[in-house]
Amino acid sequence: MVTESAPTLNNENQGAAPSHRSLEIFDALGIFASAVCMVHCLALPFIMAALPFTMTWLGHDNVHYLLAGWVVLFCLVAIVPGYIKHRNSGILASMVVGVSLVLLATFGRHFGLAETMEIPLITAGNLLVIAAHWRNRKLTHAHTNCHH
Repeated sequence: MVTESAPTLNNENQGAAPSHRSLEIFDALGIFASAVCMVHCLALPFIMAALPFTMTWLGHDNVHYLLAGWVVLFCLVAIVPGYIKHRNSGILASMVVGVSLVLLATFGRHFGLAETMEIPLITAGNLLVIAAHWRNRKLTHAHTNCHH
């Protein structure tokens, strides 16, 4: 009679740490979310000038909040766990500064920030976040077979 033993967890899979593949997917989604957020803000003035009716839904604050939320979410689920694996503080710093700029651009006018600052801040912030995701993805991939 053959008995099957229950699968055991090795040290790599214990706990709630996301897998290497999950981090790659989350980094790709984070790059996509940041790019969409940046393109939305850069293109919106031109789209609204050509098609004024788009202001009712495309230019609504809730769209901005949703896009910024996705940027933050993917940073939290990809870059933070990636940092725990590779300990590259430059990537974490890039993420923190980038997310701060994205949030400042998104919510700053409620606190007196000039609206003209939104596009430069959101662009710089999203470029930093994209760079952080890109570097995080490369390091996470490099650390797949590394056992420290």
